[in-house]
Amino acid sequence: MLVFGGATSLRKVIELLDQVFESNKEIFSHLEKLSKYIKEIGSIQLRNTASLAGNLALAKKCPEFLSDLIAPLTALNAKLELFSVTEAQSREVSISEYFPEDTDAGSLIQSICIPLASNQSFKFSCSKICPREDNARSFMNAAFRWILKRTRQSNRTKLFLVVLQTSRKSCGGQKRNKIP
Repeated sequence: MLVFGGATSLRKVIELLDQVFESNKEIFSHLEKLSKYIKEIGSIQLRNTASLAGNLALAKKCPEFLSDLIAPLTALNAKLELFSVTEAQSREVSISEYFPEDTDAGSLIQSICIPLASNQSFKFSCSKICPREDNARSFMNAAFRWILKRTRQSNRTKLFLVVLQTSRKSCGGQKRNKIP
């Protein structure tokens, strides 16, 4: 599991994802895709200063802000470790559990935990639609994760059957305001 402190900048997240990917490119190919996706968020200056927790907290506080991180983190089944200021204790929640507006008042995102794929049957893809390539607010974000199971169909033949074991998808979009 990769664990990032809430204050980790997006630039540092990219560096760490790339390091883990380089350690085993076949197993951690999803981290390269996530790294490339994060490189498309904002400008270089923004990625140098923006934090993971800040991005998610802003999306919670201001629903009109479309966080580019929610879709891929949800698809990857990432967890947030929240520290409750009032209760002085930590607890772990999923991204979807964090986002109802009336929950977790007085809680800080202490860390973001991203599970690592442990086999080659794990597939991941994420993308976003923007008016231009750099420093643009996205219209839509989407991320997908599949876990495939390979089974041998026959001992005499070399035919394999690939079965979708589990899948997870996450999409987000910008709400259009109607002009009266």
